[in-house]
Amino acid sequence: MGPRVKPEDDEWQKGWWQNAGAGDWQAPLLLVILGLDPRIHAGTVRTRGAVPVPGLMDARGSPCQNRAAHQPPAGPERDFPMSDTETKRLVKTRPKIERPRLHKVILINDDFTPRDFVVTVLKGEFRLSEDQAYRVMITAHRRGACVVAVFPKDVAETKAARATDAGRAQGYPLRFETEPEE
Repeated sequence: MGPRVKPEDDEWQKGWWQNAGAGDWQAPLLLVILGLDPRIHAGTVRTRGAVPVPGLMDARGSPCQNRAAHQPPAGPERDFPMSDTETKRLVKTRPKIERPRLHKVILINDDFTPRDFVVTVLKGEFRLSEDQAYRVMITAHRRGACVVAVFPKDVAETKAARATDAGRAQGYPLRFETEPEE
């Protein structure tokens, strides 16, 4: 064991340091950890090695005269009578958050917009691959309409408007619509 270091010599430590044994330097630290003021409870905790042993000592290190302060109340003060009121548990209710309703973005076929331009718009606005965009375009051409993607309402409307505007900017009647998904 290395050399012991004497803590600062305070009023509350004078008696404690004189009677210090192995491990007694831990007592003030233990009091602080327990949330007790070491100046008031200096003698209430003694250690033997590293094991704390509770004692009935006052701040000067002498036996405490008020033993009742250190013992639980006995008799009727100890037993708490049951009250006549009923207690109910509070149940916390969380508001149920609904998922946003999804909307389909639908490509409407027309006979005037070039196929390559439709594929380019699908790739640019909806992030489809070349093959996916071609399949969507051919399906819309054969059936008259095709679902491109499904999004929340605001996203679907924004993407449909941007894709329709891209066709108008080039002078084509390209049209995308949205409708709620079932």
